[in-house]
Amino acid sequence: MDNQKVLGVDVGGSRIQIGLMGEQNMIIELRSYPTGTTDQDSVVKSILDAVEQYWSAIAFIHKPAAIGISLVGHVSTKKGIWRNSVSLKIKEPVSICDTIRSRYWTPAYADNNVNVATLAEMKYGAGQHVDDFIYISIGTKIAAGLVSGGQLIRGASNYAGKIGHMKSNHVVGPDCKCGRSGCLEPVISGGGMIQFAKLLLQDYPTSTLREYDESGTLNAGVIYNEAKNGDVLSIMLVDYAVSALQETLVNIVNLLNPAMIVYGGAALPSDTQLGYIKDYIYENALPVATRALKDICVSNLDARTLGLLGACTLARSRL
Repeated sequence: MDNQKVLGVDVGGSRIQIGLMGEQNMIIELRSYPTGTTDQDSVVKSILDAVEQYWSAIAFIHKPAAIGISLVGHVSTKKGIWRNSVSLKIKEPVSICDTIRSRYWTPAYADNNVNVATLAEMKYGAGQHVDDFIYISIGTKIAAGLVSGGQLIRGASNYAGKIGHMKSNHVVGPDCKCGRSGCLEPVISGGGMIQFAKLLLQDYPTSTLREYDESGTLNAGVIYNEAKNGDVLSIMLVDYAVSALQETLVNIVNLLNPAMIVYGGAALPSDTQLGYIKDYIYENALPVATRALKDICVSNLDARTLGLLGACTLARSRL
């Protein structure tokens, strides 16, 4: 029910955001806490400590009806178990929902960060206007939220949408962290582009990316901007990323026949590059599919709190 307060917990690589969703569907009482980084125990402890601090200071007054948790990695939503996360060192299953539920006598639900962002798009973003859309999250990694007939497609083990590990023999790039070659993620994602740049900098000693790398400020936005400024290495990296994303999205459009594609994340191509990708999709996907594709756009939701909004949306959806 939309008039009940819920608590959202968004667990990221460096910080945990916690907030309440009130009656007007606004996030209130937002707080941030550091994420543990040493090992699995430190990560889990940091989450439980953050929730305890927030609950003691704020949440117990508001008495939220449910708690939603956004996590990085593989989550069993039905069982409330965090199964693994490479980036957050989760190697053994964590019964995160049972633990929080037993501490606060409040229903708790968990899902992965891309799924909860997709739920937020369905409820409050561009996706609320269509029943079939694809949410493309491009950040440190790349993944997709798939919506068909107004329902989030989860797959048999809640692992659908891992488009970063679609393989292509045409992909030119380093091996993926999953251990395979030819994955799209090392070429398209922000984290992949950074690692690819670092790998190639020795062959491009005059690249303007070297200064950013040495100062620790190299990111996907810098690469896209330096490509616009004419840096040869940046242009090559951007060409690889855009080409791979174009082919991937044409295949997805032909496979799933969405009415909309919504981009989100912190490592998106520039508006110009997104325009090229859009044109390519409409020119190369099947005509029946493109006639149904009403729009390709960037999310209008606040990226800084999207995970938290998604976690609250997840909690609301279970009431």
